[in-house]
Amino acid sequence: MRPQFFALIVIAALSGCASMESGRALPPGTADTMVIGTTTERDVRAALGAPQSETVNADGSKVLVYMHMRSRSNGFTASADANTLALVFDSAGVLQRKSTQNSDTRSL
Repeated sequence: MRPQFFALIVIAALSGCASMESGRALPPGTADTMVIGTTTERDVRAALGAPQSETVNADGSKVLVYMHMRSRSNGFTASADANTLALVFDSAGVLQRKSTQNSDTRSL
């Protein structure tokens, strides 16, 4: 009886496996290649494609946000990681600010 019980536990645990991915992974060091005052919105779109979010401000400046998120669960543990790159361009389309955020979460 014990081998069948153990097999049921293993099957139940494995059937709970799940993963999800959203967005497109950015190559390592992507933000480092973008130079404030030099890189243009056109350069960024050519390199990274369409952003996940785009906001045009009243002054004509623009914020582009690129995000990649991945989560995994196996019935016992869960993990998630997210990488975000936010870029602010002036009304002429020249990069003024950039911000990156990386998070990694694990739970039992």
